[in-house]
Amino acid sequence: MARTARFTLGGEDYINIFKITLQFGEKASSLGVCEDLPAFSFRSFDHQIDGCFQADSEGKMEINFSPENVVYDPGIGSSTFPILEFEDRIKKSLLAVESYAIESNKLYLFMKDQKNPMVFLALKD
Repeated sequence: MARTARFTLGGEDYINIFKITLQFGEKASSLGVCEDLPAFSFRSFDHQIDGCFQADSEGKMEINFSPENVVYDPGIGSSTFPILEFEDRIKKSLLAVESYAIESNKLYLFMKDQKNPMVFLALKD
């Protein structure tokens, strides 16, 4: 989804590709809906989402955030259909996460009623 959204705007520019980030923390989230669960932060083309998550060693996972924790920060292409569709789908997909797997430096998030997982690559600063 992200590749389609980004490349629709400016072609396949592999050098200046926008990084969509997902960070999981160890400290408890300060958000009211989270009740001492660890925090996560997600940054996409137009949104910053903060929330919390639960995960166990068996691969089960749940991600939670409320609409007031989604901050709209318009970027390039904010009004294009590929970006709008991506942003809508990514929020729904994050809330539908049921399980995860980690293989070869990649995090796979599996969602309820979706065939393909979201894939995130671990990057070092």
